[in-house]
Parts: sequence; C-alpha cells; structure tokens
Amino acid sequence: AVGLPNLAPRYAIDAPADAHDGSSRPTLSLSALLKQYGIRLTANQAYHQMVKLGIVEQRERYSRTAINNIKKFWSLTAKGCMFGKNITSPANPRETQPHFFESRFPEL
Repeated sequence: AVGLPNLAPRYAIDAPADAHDGSSRPTLSLSALLKQYGIRLTANQAYHQMVKLGIVEQRERYSRTAINNIKKFWSLTAKGCMFGKNITSPANPRETQPHFFESRFPEL
C-alpha cells in the first residue's frame, strides 16, 4: 500500500560473496572439514596458513580472565567471505567463529 513501510521480514542468505544464484550453502567448522577431507593439520595450523593468503585474521577482545586481559579469536576477512562466513561463537557472543562453505573448501 502507498505510504506504508515494508514490514515483511528479510532473510539472510548464506552464500559465497560471488554466488550468482544467491542460494544458501551448508557450512562447517574448519576442524570438521579438515577431518572430513582427511587433511592432517590442526585447525590452528590451517588458520596460520590462511593468514598468509589473507583469508582469515586474528582479532582480539578484552577479557578479565585471559592472559594479559586479551582474548584472541579468528575471523574471516572480506576476501575470506568467498569461502565462508563469520558466525557468532557459541563460546562467547563477542567473538566470531569462521564457518566454511562445504562447496568451496576444496579450493582452499
């Protein structure tokens, strides 16, 4: 109707940044994908390799209990959003946790 705001809900689409169809894609944690593909690296080792490629970065937040009051966590960069998405960490809502698109993981 004319003059009325659009109150219909908008839904998030979980698709790679360059997806042409805009369809959602299933995601998994890095450790789950490494195990699924039989890659003998820890998630931490793989994250350090992806830093070199500009796919992830390590971020920091304040913590009363962490060493030096700094808690570090991983986050996908803008480039990394072609391979996954940042979800809210189940351990702490102030942190992200990268989840990778299953369909794009072999490209990494």
